[in-house]
Amino acid sequence: MPEALIGFLDGVVPAWLYDILFTTTNNLYNGITAPLFAKSRINISFLFISALFAIFSYVYYSRRDNKERSVRGFFSFLTPKDVYLSNSALVDLKIYLGNKIVSGLLSPLKVLLSSATVAALVNYLLSSQLTSPNWSEGPYGLYLFALIYLLVYDFAYYVAHTAAHKYPVLWEIHALHHSPKVMNPLTLFRVHPLNFLFAGLIKSSVSGVLIGILLFLFLGSVDIFKIFGMNFIFFIFTFAASNLRHSHIWLSWGHVLNHIFISPAHHQIHHSSRMKHWGKNNGQIFAFWDWMFGTLVLPTEDLRDKLVFGLTPNDPDPHVDLKTAYMGPLKNIFKIVRERFSKQPLVDRPV
Repeated sequence: MPEALIGFLDGVVPAWLYDILFTTTNNLYNGITAPLFAKSRINISFLFISALFAIFSYVYYSRRDNKERSVRGFFSFLTPKDVYLSNSALVDLKIYLGNKIVSGLLSPLKVLLSSATVAALVNYLLSSQLTSPNWSEGPYGLYLFALIYLLVYDFAYYVAHTAAHKYPVLWEIHALHHSPKVMNPLTLFRVHPLNFLFAGLIKSSVSGVLIGILLFLFLGSVDIFKIFGMNFIFFIFTFAASNLRHSHIWLSWGHVLNHIFISPAHHQIHHSSRMKHWGKNNGQIFAFWDWMFGTLVLPTEDLRDKLVFGLTPNDPDPHVDLKTAYMGPLKNIFKIVRERFSKQPLVDRPV
């Protein structure tokens, strides 16, 4: 954030309010400038990488459908007006910016409930009572640590994501992410600001405990917040066309790799409104969690041709603005809890 703005806040804001307002303003500033400066999936360089991957999809399907190819045609294919000028894309933008503000206000609670905090606590408890075997020693120790770290992180994501589709209260929060009928890279951030209290807390608990144990076994007592600064997970995502996961552009890794890694096509099936696809392809990096637990749906050309996004095939997106996006899920959760305590039967919900 610019020094001039920091100085302005320091001069006009009371001390008791400064930290919260600084964090909120800084989050919003970073969100707005993310395409240029931040190490974010919407950084312009990472968007460019995804566009390069999109060329393969454009060329392949243009040939398959006997359509002419051109530079202009590619850009129309990459950024269609009915997607990027839609109300859904506008809502995605509002939620993205709104969450930056809310995230700043809730930052102390989010840090307290984060996987880093849980891992730090577990690592401290183990280190204070036991001696670490320091498995990182040796030529391959850190590589093994990185691999297991990645597996643990992704497994925790799979568990939390599966729970978000299985349990009604968690689903109401997560449904916001599944409601758009069209998707763009900002749809990634179309999440309720209280998501960290629901499925996010499950992920933090699972990954925090496992990573805390992992850090103890490999590194002993460490500065865990430096460890969590590792970027290898992020770069794996980014260089595997991660932005195409939330888009109309179909890209699959082929039959063999589709059993190992989640492709953009996998995740687009995950956003399908068809009942048989609800709660499928829940992994983030690896597809073998879905394969192991029976939630894997492999991409096929037939699925591509019939894919419809959203909560249901025919109903419109219920989240048409920021108010319905934020308040709608909370109202539904209140209704579920009220019905549960009044012992009234719940209406079946998609899982």
